[in-house]
Amino acid sequence: MRHVVVDTNCLLRMIPLRSKYRSVWEAFLNEEYIICVSNDILSEYLEILTQKVSHVFAIRIVNALLKSNCIKLYDPHFHFGLIVQDPDDNKFVDCAIVADADYRLCRGREAGTQGYRGWVTGREAASGNRSPIPKQLYAYTQTIVRGYAN
Repeated sequence: MRHVVVDTNCLLRMIPLRSKYRSVWEAFLNEEYIICVSNDILSEYLEILTQKVSHVFAIRIVNALLKSNCIKLYDPHFHFGLIVQDPDDNKFVDCAIVADADYRLCRGREAGTQGYRGWVTGREAASGNRSPIPKQLYAYTQTIVRGYAN
């Protein structure tokens, strides 16, 4: 099963019932892929969700993640500092590396690690140079970044 690190902005777009990206959230609920998180990522999910929706609903979403069989919690001890444009996004990259995630799901402008050895854009991954990306994930994001390559 694929391991994916999901940026907060992407999570926000996956959840609404009428979102064109809802199928990505439903794929997670149907246990089609694993979301990899750290405590820092969960804290950001809760913080940002609380700003966008009610606190109660935000807690329900985070609890749905935590209770799922398709979530893995990681504790990155080393911070790679690969994203210089928005250092706060490094928590997602650090988790992706530690988890050996298949993909880091983010918007294109947030993929500050492009050009770094072992990271590819969604277009490059879809060209067949990497294992196939689930259509739901590829259609969802402008950029999918693969985890750190050996």
